[in-house]
Amino acid sequence: MTTLPRSNGSPEDQALRREMLQRAVDLLEESESIRDAAAKLGVPYTSFANWVAFARAEGIVSSYISKGMNIPNGIKSDYDVLDLTGDRTVLVINDVHVPYHDEKGLEMAIQYAQERDVNTVFINGDFIDLVSVSDHEKTPSERSGLNDELETGRLVLKAIREEFSDAEIYYNEGNHETRMPRYLAKKAPELFEIPGLSVKQLLKLDMYGIKWIPTETDVRLGDLNIFHGHEYRGGGLLVARSKFLQAMDNILFANFHRTQEYIQPDIQGKVKGSWAVACMCDLRPRYMPKNNWNLGFAVVHSRSDGHFVIENKKIIDGKIY
Repeated sequence: MTTLPRSNGSPEDQALRREMLQRAVDLLEESESIRDAAAKLGVPYTSFANWVAFARAEGIVSSYISKGMNIPNGIKSDYDVLDLTGDRTVLVINDVHVPYHDEKGLEMAIQYAQERDVNTVFINGDFIDLVSVSDHEKTPSERSGLNDELETGRLVLKAIREEFSDAEIYYNEGNHETRMPRYLAKKAPELFEIPGLSVKQLLKLDMYGIKWIPTETDVRLGDLNIFHGHEYRGGGLLVARSKFLQAMDNILFANFHRTQEYIQPDIQGKVKGSWAVACMCDLRPRYMPKNNWNLGFAVVHSRSDGHFVIENKKIIDGKIY
């Protein structure tokens, strides 16, 4: 039958019409072209095109869509969520870049945090530089300095643990920490999964009671989201605003080595913000002596109901602001 029953015909005609339109859209799904589908159905090309248009207008879709196509499952990544919501006072330090750290800045941040009874320390990525396994050009001393980097890193972590003996300490993986697995995957893939070669193990975090957070983990402190900063591409001069426009939620991040804040209310007046925390490393490194960095850290006061207050501190000329 090549004549399509009217849509306002008898119930029998309407059922037949729907059956014919269903057959048309299914054939179109199976065929390489609309002309090929029309030939299979035995109707002129123009009539078949009209049938497909009628089917779409009447909400008839391919059986492959409605019943589900036989498509194999795709590979999807699963990410963990670390929820730190609760009554906490959190010291956030990041971009320490051991062994290029600023020891005076670290001491000031620790002392400030102790005066505020901090019960949680959050090391938000790039604690260790790992220059010796980076893709950048290196001097001879940098090529052979991995052991010294790690030993200095362990000593700094030991000092932090001693100053915060009862605190929970978290170490969030940054892009510099990922230099190690990237190096192994590229230079020595046979060693990639050998126990003992991860940054967590090389820095002996378990010895100091420090909890490792892989970079893919979503960290939430009540209504505040915390991440290192490399996870979102791009930056620019106004990094607090640019990251807010990517995340569209309350965020605290690092990676850009400068203190910034951006606050924006939504159409209903609910205020959300973005806080960029500065670094704890040498402000004039050999590879970039001219920059717009500053020393700094943050203390976050969070409550169990999700509310939080951020002290995004700067260290300028040996004073905390």
